[in-house]
Amino acid sequence: MTGNLKKYLIGIIAIVALMIAIPAIATAADPPGTITPVAGTTYSGYYDGNTSRYFKVVFKTSGKLVLNARASGNNPLYLHLNVLDSNSNVINNFDGSQEFNDYVIKDGTTYLNKGTYYVELNDDGYWGYYDYNYTIKFGWQSVKESFPEPFGGSNNSFATANTIAVNKAYRGMVPTNGENNDQYDVYKFTIPSPGSRVVIKTSSNTFTDLYLTLYDSKGYKIDSNHLYFDSRSYKATSYAYYLAPGTYYVSYDISSYPYYYGPYDFMIVAPPRSAPTNVKASPISVARGGSSTVSWTKVAGAGKYRVRLYRKTSWGTWGEVYSGDYGDVSSVTLRNLNYRGWYKVFVYAGNSAGWHSPGKWSNSFKVQ
Repeated sequence: MTGNLKKYLIGIIAIVALMIAIPAIATAADPPGTITPVAGTTYSGYYDGNTSRYFKVVFKTSGKLVLNARASGNNPLYLHLNVLDSNSNVINNFDGSQEFNDYVIKDGTTYLNKGTYYVELNDDGYWGYYDYNYTIKFGWQSVKESFPEPFGGSNNSFATANTIAVNKAYRGMVPTNGENNDQYDVYKFTIPSPGSRVVIKTSSNTFTDLYLTLYDSKGYKIDSNHLYFDSRSYKATSYAYYLAPGTYYVSYDISSYPYYYGPYDFMIVAPPRSAPTNVKASPISVARGGSSTVSWTKVAGAGKYRVRLYRKTSWGTWGEVYSGDYGDVSSVTLRNLNYRGWYKVFVYAGNSAGWHSPGKWSNSFKVQ
């Protein structure tokens, strides 16, 4: 009995030792010794000149990976980082620059879709194979893409295009090495009757190189333009078209210019063809103490309102005594009114196409 218990305990100890020897953060599919880093944390280690070091990074949404690394030790040495997809294909790589006796990589940036990635550290065999001590710091953040895509993309065709609304801002992203895994971002939008002049606005604060193409509902190309953003002086472009009612597609692609990557912002602007219909104001509180509140019913398509106040003169005519512009509201309190004065109000509804004149006065009201 004692012998069997001893064997059992030895077996348990061996299993526990094996569990400790294998990093808990690695999986069966990970390279041996893989570490899953924490953003903002610096990791230190020793590279033996033969066996690469691997770090696993999981992106739950599209974002930016930033690497800072340093190699120090025997000279000559060399520092090299590869950013790999889950199938070990190289997406991006960085070579260290000499800084006195060290080699450093500063702010090596890679834009990535949702997915699992690895960072491989070695010396690339540039001058043979040399051992060194290293530090590497990981940073990543979301780019807030409107439609976060997995590795390989999810809106690369007319059939998988994301539906967007006009007059609403969106953000897309060109991933690093996208020409080999996510060439296109395709979006679908609709122009209602009777058609409209539209402006496609695109901007970026990073080095981004794109082709913007507009298609009709059958996939025929209407126009195509090369967009280049250098993050400093050339940050926005606009292209105007007159489109009949129907469905259209717009695509952003890097298949022809796979040099710069990152997020981009865009909007399909379709101004209303005319101002909203008229609107009538009505007093909703008795004018007392020199003030009165008036209200109106909001009208479709309006985003702002202009209130014009008129007072009855001693000659029986009406003269304007106040005019003010307001946002998307439905009432306003008018103050500093004269005691026993008679007033009327006009309210104008407006949008980007202009102001629409009111059809009728409000009811007259008297300050008590």
